[in-house]
Amino acid sequence: MRLLPSPRLGALLFTCTASALSCAPSPPGTTPTVQVPAAPPAGPAAPATSTASRPPDRSAALRAALCGDQVPCHVLRDRPAGRTSDGRPLSVVSVWKGEQRHDEAEARETTDDGAPPQENPPLPADIGLDQGEREDVTAPALMHAGCHRIDYWRVTWSGDAVEDTTKLLDTCNDGYGAASVGQDTITIGDNAFTHAVSGGSAWRWSDTTERTLTPLRTRRTSSFGYWNVSVNFQETQWSFDDFAGTTSWYSPPCDANGAPDLPPALLDSGPGERGDHEYTFASIPQAEVDASFATSGWKTAGLGRCALSIDGTGKGGFVTYGKPGEASDATLRVFSAPPGTLYVEIEDDKLVGPSANWVRDDHLEIWLGKALPSYDQHCVDAGNLPQQWGIRVADGKVFPAFGKPDALALSVERAAPAGGVGPVRFKIVLPGDHEALTVVYSDSDGGKQERLLATSKLAHGKLPTLGKVTRFPREVLTCQLVEGRLTPVEVVSDAAAPRKNP
Repeated sequence: MRLLPSPRLGALLFTCTASALSCAPSPPGTTPTVQVPAAPPAGPAAPATSTASRPPDRSAALRAALCGDQVPCHVLRDRPAGRTSDGRPLSVVSVWKGEQRHDEAEARETTDDGAPPQENPPLPADIGLDQGEREDVTAPALMHAGCHRIDYWRVTWSGDAVEDTTKLLDTCNDGYGAASVGQDTITIGDNAFTHAVSGGSAWRWSDTTERTLTPLRTRRTSSFGYWNVSVNFQETQWSFDDFAGTTSWYSPPCDANGAPDLPPALLDSGPGERGDHEYTFASIPQAEVDASFATSGWKTAGLGRCALSIDGTGKGGFVTYGKPGEASDATLRVFSAPPGTLYVEIEDDKLVGPSANWVRDDHLEIWLGKALPSYDQHCVDAGNLPQQWGIRVADGKVFPAFGKPDALALSVERAAPAGGVGPVRFKIVLPGDHEALTVVYSDSDGGKQERLLATSKLAHGKLPTLGKVTRFPREVLTCQLVEGRLTPVEVVSDAAAPRKNP
């Protein structure tokens, strides 16, 4: 599944097949599983000398576990993949499940209608799969006519017997787009499974998902997309280990006629080479929280790992005005709960305000826009403008700013730390008609703004320089209070638990 926005699908969390995180991404820990069938009845006993000299037949055990009576079905490779925490061997097994023709109503699968199993057809000579020791690469062998169905399974062993199986991935490479350049790359390591998929036509895309096998969870996702006749691109990354991610993108501005107005200096530039012309933001996580936190718990509980955290050096975000300071000078933490509530923490070595001029006081800035432009627009219309609100840290008072917004459009609650020690906390309910979002902390000293810490590389009044949230559905994870701090907790459904061999 996919967690972060994808050039192909345009959404956050998402399946990592050529679908997705994504991949939408399969959510961490919610991959499909199967019941391992009982072993078939034993045949006549073989001579003692034969059984003593012949090793156990793992391929037969794998076929029974992963194919059963289903045809076509061929076990391809059985690759070692480390061990579980209690020492049981793991392997990743690839299985060919036949062809899927686009002119067929559905995949050719055996149904349980009481009829005897069909004969398993031979494995075709070319199934569009280059198999290495630790890596498989698919190709569109059937082109636009269809694809070869190849599945990947995690298998846990007890001696030479299959103990349980869990499906990791199913692929079916039909070219993944009009250009027929689609490719899956599957890499297997000790406790590691990585799937990279790419395709497209004039608009090219790729998605990568890295997972651990024990426990079974997504560690990182990334996506990249570009327009191969211009300089438009987008690159998105998310780490579940760090619970943080970034997006960088570019589309040229529109001229007066609505056509791309590409600066000549950018014609031969690549991603990361366009300086201030590229738009970049750090993702603000959004996940569901307990009602107790939303009601009053936020006043005393920390945002913990669920929040985007930016320190005085700009680490985790951006310094958009002034020079980076020391990490301890100030910290901005931002978390979102659906549908549109922000929880913000401010830690500052010296809070300033209130005064007659809120701009010179320590304050938050909330920047909102109805829609954030995207790289897949041929060009970006500069006529669409965001709106800005200021929130003074000292007393929580709201000030309308750029774009002349309604001050009452924001609902703001403030919680001061007990005894004056600790972060100042805010609960901010946003208006419902926005997608683009950037949060800024203005750190003031000496009667003037010293630096701005921001969740995006913000340029004042420029909508494309805003960011947005990364949404995590309840089926993927929630943020729960653990030892007084919000902590991301991945959801594992009963259906996703590996099934044991009876």
